[in-house]
Amino acid sequence: MRAKTAIITLSIVAAAVLATLFIASQNIFTQGQQDSETVAVTWGLLGEVVHRLTDGTVTVYQILPPGAEIHDWEPAPDVLEKVRNSRILFWTVEGFDDWGEKLAASANVKAFKVSTGVELMPYENGHGDAMNHEHIIGAYDPHFWLDPERFAAVVRNMAQILSDEFPEKKEAIQKNSEAYIREILQLRQQFEEALSRHRGKTFITQHNAFRYLATAFGLETVAVLSGEEEEPSAAHLAEIYELIERNGVKTIFAEDGSISPVLENIARDLGMEIKTLYTMETLHYDDYLRGQGYIMKMRHNLSALVDTFEH
Repeated sequence: MRAKTAIITLSIVAAAVLATLFIASQNIFTQGQQDSETVAVTWGLLGEVVHRLTDGTVTVYQILPPGAEIHDWEPAPDVLEKVRNSRILFWTVEGFDDWGEKLAASANVKAFKVSTGVELMPYENGHGDAMNHEHIIGAYDPHFWLDPERFAAVVRNMAQILSDEFPEKKEAIQKNSEAYIREILQLRQQFEEALSRHRGKTFITQHNAFRYLATAFGLETVAVLSGEEEEPSAAHLAEIYELIERNGVKTIFAEDGSISPVLENIARDLGMEIKTLYTMETLHYDDYLRGQGYIMKMRHNLSALVDTFEH
């Protein structure tokens, strides 16, 4: 009986020790995150903002690898460990990179949605109808950063979060935020001045990713492809051909260097030129470091639109 009692007592003590060690390890782990100078971001544009706001004094870990498709990407096991070593994780919006929120939860890292408070548009399929694909029911068009004013709101959000997380950098972050937002709003003014005389004009794109840009500057946009489809319906294709011929449209836009065979066929049939507009979905943090970031890409978009409307 005494032996049995001793065994039970030892088991209880062992369990208590293990529980204490587990709690201690969790506390050490959390403290490690609190001391971390690494910020995880789902994709390159958010990395650019972190770098601009902190003068590059924190390490940016971009989770999405180069060439990956952001909407349906699934992280490999080694990614979890890298996220776990970050202080916080920034993600954008549901239906775009919300896998980032799930990843942060698995890694026990604080996650922040940068689009909080930004007015979003419901998805449309580019034909004027709401999208009804099962995987994006109730979702919003994520491409809000193509409206500079909305992007400025994201910079404000991220500046506040970074100031809270890195209080020793708060003064620099707020100063950099003000300068960055001024630059973004100056960009918006450039769009306004250059496109004001083209209000009401239509530009045709591969996918329906440019509604925020079009709405912000009084333009109309029509997409050839709906959602993830590779071929438009015959009826929609006929509408596209009729619209092009009626309005004398001479340019059709692919995005980020990806050209659908459907666009190539339309351009060949009607003698059109294919140009590029940047959604920046494929923007990598390294692109920004090489000088190919948001401001440059948006200026390219402006130049491409003006050139299309004026020639």
